Amino acid sequence: RILMADEDTLYGHDFPSEIIVDKLKGKEGTSVDLTVFRKSENRTFNVKVKRGIVPLKSVDAFYMLTKDMGYIKVNRFAESTYKEFKDALGKLQKRGARKLVLDLRDNPGGYLGMAEEMADEFLEDGKLILFTKNKKGKISKSFATDEGSFEDKPIYVLINERSASASEIVAGALQDNDIGTIVGRRSFG
Repeated sequence: RILMADEDTLYGHDFPSEIIVDKLKGKEGTSVDLTVFRKSENRTFNVKVKRGIVPLKSVDAFYMLTKDMGYIKVNRFAESTYKEFKDALGKLQKRGARKLVLDLRDNPGGYLGMAEEMADEFLEDGKLILFTKNKKGKISKSFATDEGSFEDKPIYVLINERSASASEIVAGALQDNDIGTIVGRRSFG
């Protein structure tokens, strides 16, 4: 438990988490002195922490399930998601993956563009990924454009009731184009 940050008491007050985070955040490269209580040892100690950029990774895990089936868990669709996904997929293919389990369970979504790029990896050129309709009724369509590295290979997409937004775009694009198998519970939307 963090008791103090740079002489500011954090424990014992009813601070909202935003205030506590503000006390810990600062310019990259600067330090913050923390006073910490470790309950398991019943002791208090001080530690100096250097501030830095904390990357939020989108790919939680990737590994081989069998000699020819890979697994990738994507937890969000952020700015770096497509690159992380492509890197993981490439490594799995080098290990022999010819089938893939794409786990989008508990993925709340995020950047639509990342979902479109991911879906494009599995769809032939010209296949519809997504269409949207704005308030004025104008329809926009997004199509697969690049030759994907996993076209014509078996894919299984895992979803659940907490798979939303961009996760549903990927699963829906594959389902609508009869690519792969969607497994799990009904998604959020």
